[in-house]
Amino acid sequence: MASSTTLPVRAALAPIAGAIGVTVLCVISAVIFLRWRGAEQHRALQISTTKCRGGDKEGCDTLRDACLKRSAEACVNLAEVYLSPGSNRDPQEGARLLGEACLHRNADACFRAGTMYAAGTDIPKNPAEAKDSFQRGCYLGNDKACTAQESLAP
Repeated sequence: MASSTTLPVRAALAPIAGAIGVTVLCVISAVIFLRWRGAEQHRALQISTTKCRGGDKEGCDTLRDACLKRSAEACVNLAEVYLSPGSNRDPQEGARLLGEACLHRNADACFRAGTMYAAGTDIPKNPAEAKDSFQRGCYLGNDKACTAQESLAP
């Protein structure tokens, strides 16, 4: 359900949708919604993620900008794009973005980054980075990260 704040924005953008194209409208909407919090921000990130997965550079740029502005969700979403099969596949960038989400206090991203660095699958093995990621994830409350941290050799 749209909030009273989003309805005027949608009403203002709707008449120009045909003129500028639906893709551009989605990106503009995503940028506007990123300024808000909660459900609107989550929806904007979903739109940008869908666009990025489809190869739309602006959708990826919107996620990257939100990640740089400390949105752990945006970092994880962009990491998922880079870790998924397809033309955007870049496991090293995906691992780096999970690490960024970890720094933005996403415990699950910490565990996933630690797992990637510990295993060295598709990326260079990095025990120090794995340990740091597991420690942070454990501190943030991820039990799997605590267990993984304990299993690492000193």
